[in-house]
Amino acid sequence: MTKHFALVVVAVLSLASCSGAPAAPTPAPVTPPPPSLPICQTQNTASLTLTNLAAQSRIVFIDGVSRSILAPNGSVMVTVVAGVAHPISFRDDRTNREVSTANPVLVVCSTFTITNSL
Repeated sequence: MTKHFALVVVAVLSLASCSGAPAAPTPAPVTPPPPSLPICQTQNTASLTLTNLAAQSRIVFIDGVSRSILAPNGSVMVTVVAGVAHPISFRDDRTNREVSTANPVLVVCSTFTITNSL
């Protein structure tokens, strides 16, 4: 009788330990999103800084359009499309005479400075 009693106790305990709710499944690992790209890369642009070290003010033309009048020691930064040539012209603000030019092709997300000293 003791053997049967012990067997019944073991059976009851075994059933009691298995009768609970099943364990929750382990969630799948979450893959982090890819890092976002810089705006200059998604928009194919670069930064161009134009500086005037001349004693007089200069009118700056970019791609044939007047963009700024730079006082002596003044500068301006503009965003331009990368990978294409951009004609730059510094002109005397009194006579509109062209005093210096450049034609840079900038790389995506690069920063480039053009300085006029004439």
